[in-house]
Amino acid sequence: MIRQMLPYDSQLTVVQLKGSLNSNHAFEVQRQLLDHTMVGSNTSVLLLDFSDIQSLDRDGLMVLVSIVKFAKGLGQRLICCSVSASIRMIFELTQLDRVLETYETGSEFLVNYPMRTA
Repeated sequence: MIRQMLPYDSQLTVVQLKGSLNSNHAFEVQRQLLDHTMVGSNTSVLLLDFSDIQSLDRDGLMVLVSIVKFAKGLGQRLICCSVSASIRMIFELTQLDRVLETYETGSEFLVNYPMRTA
């Protein structure tokens, strides 16, 4: 599920996920991401914070793949941060790690992100 969506600046939105990205919640997360951050917005970078995600199943993987494809089609970047070792292993086994841009923490990504303008 999505805990909250935080606009960092006009082009970056940080999405804090929580719980499990599984068959019970995956498609709701997909709908919320598509409706509120990706379609019709100025967001060019979507940072998904996985620090509160405990598990990921097949449906969660399918949603991530579809969001990655959708983002690329819109010319947007999808970044993942704070991915646990067990979920990182799932990314590696499914070769999703080759498609997803990941950082150890959100701060690691933000260090290289252009400074926001007031």
